[in-house]
Amino acid sequence: MQSALTFLILAYSALASGGPAAAPDYRTFVPADPVDALPPWRYLDMVETVVTGWKQQWTVADVEEVEVLAWYAMVDDRPLYVNEALLCLRLSSGRWALAQIAQNPIPDPHLAPQKRDASTRWNYHVVFDMAWQPGAVYSHRPTVAEVDDFLQRWREQRGFRITAEGVRKRTWQRLFQRSLPVKLGGVSK
Repeated sequence: MQSALTFLILAYSALASGGPAAAPDYRTFVPADPVDALPPWRYLDMVETVVTGWKQQWTVADVEEVEVLAWYAMVDDRPLYVNEALLCLRLSSGRWALAQIAQNPIPDPHLAPQKRDASTRWNYHVVFDMAWQPGAVYSHRPTVAEVDDFLQRWREQRGFRITAEGVRKRTWQRLFQRSLPVKLGGVSK
């Protein structure tokens, strides 16, 4: 009887407060420029990864805009396949963020079948052998020097060959109000 009463109290509390919080709709973060080509990967999966925040530096509610700026796919001699994407976020209170995410599109065949799907999800590209972080927050629109500094890891493919690449130059121009200021490794043309 007590558990039934507890259930009713919790159910009433949820109804009175408007119910449980709804999951964010990542479809609200669609690319602003449909002419500027996107990578051939699942866009909303990439957006979900960055919108949920880097080290609690922002929340879903803080995100006003998300755009993919550049991407590349690469492979090494093992073969290990890696997709990389650079995204820009415009946040509340005039803040901006850059994020570099990565995925292994082909799961490790040695993984158990139930772990293969998780192994192909997008994640922040953490590099353990250098002092660099895959997410950065700025109190302002990032300067050319700040973007260039953030992109230091982007340029290092370390034994990988780029197999596909792209830069969304129109989106870059719109967000930063200037042309592509830096060379993105093998990616800018």
